[in-house]
Amino acid sequence: MRIINTLLNPVKKFFKGMFAMSMLYAIAFLCVFAFDSCKKTDHVKDDHGVARNRFLAALDIQKQKVGSTAFGAYNLKERIKLAATSGKLMVTNPDDPNPYEPVYVNFPPGTSPESIYPIHSVNNIQQLHELLYSTDGTLQYEPTNTNSNNSLIINVQAINDAIDPVILEAKQYLYAKGFTPGDITDMIAEHNGTQQDLVPFVIGLTYAESQAPQEITRNYNPFINTANAKLNANDYINCAMVALGADIIYALSQSTLSTWSIPLMKKAFGTVAKKVLGPIGVAITVVSFGVCLYAADNH
Repeated sequence: MRIINTLLNPVKKFFKGMFAMSMLYAIAFLCVFAFDSCKKTDHVKDDHGVARNRFLAALDIQKQKVGSTAFGAYNLKERIKLAATSGKLMVTNPDDPNPYEPVYVNFPPGTSPESIYPIHSVNNIQQLHELLYSTDGTLQYEPTNTNSNNSLIINVQAINDAIDPVILEAKQYLYAKGFTPGDITDMIAEHNGTQQDLVPFVIGLTYAESQAPQEITRNYNPFINTANAKLNANDYINCAMVALGADIIYALSQSTLSTWSIPLMKKAFGTVAKKVLGPIGVAITVVSFGVCLYAADNH
């Protein structure tokens, strides 16, 4: 019997060790699971503003590149034709590897845009922003009786390339707030948004992060392309208003960011995705926000 016990002792010790190891792994798994669950539902944690500062730095660096992105201002009739069956505008060369997109500027009655920029001399986002700002013009994607003579053909891929570094920092900001890559992908898909929409979204979140709730009227005229904005702001709040529009800022200003959960931020993204006018609208937002902050700093 003593011999049997002697032989079994190593086996008993082995199984005791395996049991202990199994318990440790189980505890570790539960801790990781609990931590991951908290990340998805818990409130946003303060990261001491590191992610915010990196995002704003990327905006500052890229605003000049975005603004100077040339897209070629040609007469619309030279680049597109009206499809006989669908009535939709089509690029003359469908095999062109560079996606060009026609846009139109609608000026208020009595406006003389030639005194600012002749429309067909506008050749980059900065000039388009200045034209919209100076004339209260509105950027539109469909031709009408009042805008069809004010057309531009824009190289969308060039704009996307200029915005990409800011999108990267926008994602890093969201990661710092507890988002996972899957969360971001799901959020974009849920609201039929794009990755470009992350840029104005994070501009809005940095606003919410740095400010207490503000009293903003729902009746404020919303604009995403700064067409109705006047560059007389001297602080961060007004610059966010200029770049994003009051309706978005209203949606983001009902509580401080520290009280927000991931689901609440995802819901707020829907407000941005519905308003921003694609890559061109995002590019104008980047330039507008950057120009406004520069003007405020040098006021």
